[in-house]
Amino acid sequence: MVTLKPQDTAGYLNRAKVYVAQKNYTAALADLDKAVALRPQSVVLYTVRALYYQVYLKDYAKAAEDYGKMIALNPKNDFAYRERGLAYSHLKKYELAVADYTQALKLRPQDAMAYNNRGYMYTFMGKYALAEADLTKAMALKKESGTIYDSRGYLYFKTKRYELALADYNHALKLQDKDAEIYQHRGELYQAMGKQDLAQADFARARSLEKK
Repeated sequence: MVTLKPQDTAGYLNRAKVYVAQKNYTAALADLDKAVALRPQSVVLYTVRALYYQVYLKDYAKAAEDYGKMIALNPKNDFAYRERGLAYSHLKKYELAVADYTQALKLRPQDAMAYNNRGYMYTFMGKYALAEADLTKAMALKKESGTIYDSRGYLYFKTKRYELALADYNHALKLQDKDAEIYQHRGELYQAMGKQDLAQADFARARSLEKK
């Protein structure tokens, strides 16, 4: 299809999907670059490439650049702000992440995950009261999210409320029992509580899930 219609972005996108399935990430990125070059004003194409950078290449700086281009094309794109905030969080640019989550919430005030993500950033920054307020709001909006329970568990862990942290991690794993990060967090909690055998079991479980 690309050979017959070299100006057709759909062909490049479809071939990129095939390359991703084959784990040929270099070729997939080349096709996504060609598609973007053909339609540089396409928010959709920047979205696809940004998510590709984020999910497959873990290139959060490049992902942030593409989200920035999406915002330039559509300043009311709450998804782009939220995802760029996530990219910034991976880059440890916490202030920038918080600013993007805040903007996302101005555009979409009922976004539970934006509250969750901003609350998680506040925990990293030691702003525990702000973190708890955001995570309480996130939980009210989306009651059965393992990710939100994990975030609140991490807040409780950092503020040494270990029993509350354990209850949240346990509930998070009931909801998302294949989540390596939650096992890692609970292992760190068990370690702080002096429960080394339980900690090592959780660390081992996290490693096994990361390999899948």
